[in-house]
Amino acid sequence: MPLDLLELSTQVRQMGDVLAERRADERKRLRLLDDLLAEWRDRWLELAELAETVQERVAVPTGPLDERVPPSPRPPSYTAMASDGAEIDPDRHGGSGDFYLINIGRVRIPYGQPEREVEMRSVSSLGYTDDDLYIVDPRDPRRQVPMRDRHLDALRTVAEVRALADLAEGEQGPNGPPSVALVDGTLLFSVLEERPRDFLRTRFYTDFVFQLERLRRARVPVAAYASRSRGIDLVHLFRAVCGSTPLVCQVCQGAHTCALRGLNDAHLIGRGLERWERSGLFRVRSNVHDPYYGIHRAYFFLLSTGDETARVEVPEWVARDASLLRLVHAVLVDQCLKGFGYPAVLARADDRAVISLADREVLEAMVQQEMARRGLSARPSAKLARKQVRTV
Repeated sequence: MPLDLLELSTQVRQMGDVLAERRADERKRLRLLDDLLAEWRDRWLELAELAETVQERVAVPTGPLDERVPPSPRPPSYTAMASDGAEIDPDRHGGSGDFYLINIGRVRIPYGQPEREVEMRSVSSLGYTDDDLYIVDPRDPRRQVPMRDRHLDALRTVAEVRALADLAEGEQGPNGPPSVALVDGTLLFSVLEERPRDFLRTRFYTDFVFQLERLRRARVPVAAYASRSRGIDLVHLFRAVCGSTPLVCQVCQGAHTCALRGLNDAHLIGRGLERWERSGLFRVRSNVHDPYYGIHRAYFFLLSTGDETARVEVPEWVARDASLLRLVHAVLVDQCLKGFGYPAVLARADDRAVISLADREVLEAMVQQEMARRGLSARPSAKLARKQVRTV
């Protein structure tokens, strides 16, 4: 049914009023929070101790909150590699058989190495066996969960890091130019946070950490890049500082809403960053991830590109190695310059990962042709069949 544009135009004007009020309120709350940040700027050790007592996921400072780190010069030659992924979920209405598709774009670009070739390609894999389509509890085969939605997202995330590990192991080692591996998004993907130590979480995190270990052994630092970060780990820490009780909070001054409401970490510590500077490092303390990640526990810093503030996550073995951390920072700056504000190698990986509508139609036609060749008929659901017929 077409949109009722006349009705929507009224709602859009009303929304404009709300957005203007919200922006003004945000500026007011940020002025209040500046005093809170000033009070805790050098008391980061106290904040770190507090963070260990909080149940929810929080940022643990490793230095002063106002730390600003300029980038090192770009290495004369380096290799940038990246992966990104997309998937097609099983279609329970289509009738062409249960299957899913994961498409991984993998890119390797050697800079300052004219003798080497650029690699840009996609790797597509179809899941259709019972082992592919269901996640089974090894302790109780009666417990099985379909591979779809967020579970398929988690499987794709693991495949992305596996592609990076494959690329890293093909590099020249410590004697060649340095390499950096980038993935879009986060190292902290979540699988059923409400069910701790469930077999589903083990199924994905174990493989994910194994791929990170392959990267560590190849001595290739990996970083997850999130454009225009909305992370709130530091916000959660400051909620613990004030107790999330606006009526008695000195910052909120008796207001009925928390000054931190709707804000993110970039609002708190990203505003003072000059272009290409990064913030200090923060460790993410997570009851969900830490038991599995070990030496691959996630740290993050914020990076200013001038137009936005990005969040960059690295595993602990990168965060604790000053030379690797400087390399990641310098390469990200160079990649963002080459990519007009977004890492060029990640953009190329995204190009290879995208599954177009035409691709989906071709795949569906291939599946239907194969079913017809074997004398199998497609049986779409009644809902889909009804959508394909116009009636009054």
